[in-house]
Amino acid sequence: MGLSRRQFLLSTTVLGAAAATGCTTAITGSAQPNPADLRRLKDDAIPDEVTVGIIAYRPYTIEEGELTGPVPEIARAVLAELGTTPKFELMRDEQKLLVGIKAQQFDMVAGLTMRSDLCGDVVYSMADHVSGTALAVPPGNPKGLKTYADVISSGAKLAVFTGFPEDTDASAAGVASQNVVRMVFSDPFEFVAKIEGGAADCFAYDDISLRDMVKESGAALDVAPPFRPENRVPFIGAYAFPRESPIVEPFNEALRALHKSGDWKRIVEPFGFLDENEATDDLSAVCGE
Repeated sequence: MGLSRRQFLLSTTVLGAAAATGCTTAITGSAQPNPADLRRLKDDAIPDEVTVGIIAYRPYTIEEGELTGPVPEIARAVLAELGTTPKFELMRDEQKLLVGIKAQQFDMVAGLTMRSDLCGDVVYSMADHVSGTALAVPPGNPKGLKTYADVISSGAKLAVFTGFPEDTDASAAGVASQNVVRMVFSDPFEFVAKIEGGAADCFAYDDISLRDMVKESGAALDVAPPFRPENRVPFIGAYAFPRESPIVEPFNEALRALHKSGDWKRIVEPFGFLDENEATDDLSAVCGE
């Protein structure tokens, strides 16, 4: 699990919105993409194989035999609907991935939290998933800790990684400095020892990653329901494309259909995603395009 991905704060954009011309008969209902239209767009603009740069970051991308995880599996499902297949190029350095997409080395990239400062360099798909903040707590959550407000009211000790967003969030929320246990990010499972040893009552991290970390650690800890951090946007995932890419609009249509059909949920649930991790429309308008 890499440190760099956690430094990426959000931005995303609404793409491919169609404007309807006026007519005399009112029609209700919601438009659905026509598979034949998507195939035609594919024939006109999309290659038979799409090169996808993807960051290695568990649990979004999992290296167990064939590359899997919610991010590559959603990409496979969407691209299959467009009649093409992905060729994944796994990257361990986010900066190289960003350089590659701007240089059009990749047809698209996956696995990054979006950044507003990249809105001029890449085009984002609609928001796909969102990760809030969650607290790892002792079994049964004896102090009832679910948010920073609970940490403050109970006087609990909160563990965070120094310099990570949760460190800043806790201070902004008003958690007293003497109640924050800061850890250097060297052993990502150090929080287990802090909680089990009584040095901390809870540990804050992004909820998708935290559930996987607790599971991988084998620790007898619970993860409280996620909440949205105050004073900043949560981590929002989408797919990014070079500007002027012909793939963006058909990809968006197929991705939107995947969400509406319920297939998105079916694909991501085995990887620990909750209903709260499905991105809503209000998260798709940050770049202002």
